Amino acid sequence: MKNFTTPLTTFTGEEIKEDNIPITFSSIAVNALMGNYPEDKDQTGVQKLTRFKLAERIFTTPATVELSEEEKKLITDLVDKQFSILVVGKMHQFLLEE
Repeated sequence: MKNFTTPLTTFTGEEIKEDNIPITFSSIAVNALMGNYPEDKDQTGVQKLTRFKLAERIFTTPATVELSEEEKKLITDLVDKQFSILVVGKMHQFLLEE
């Protein structure tokens, strides 16, 4: 189970903020899942709905999210496409390390 309300931090442990509000793993994951990518033009409605439902689950219950390995991979793959190296690294650590 993952707690997506956890804020992202720098290498020194300082919270990363936007408009003085901590950026959480929830906001990163939801933004990545809801993003529009060039290769999405070939996705079916079912594939898009899967991403939508996962984003909704993380958004509505961010403190207690149980993820399958497939869902973790989906999130990390999408974060890889959209975010900076620091965010990518932190998300991989968060999702893939126990």
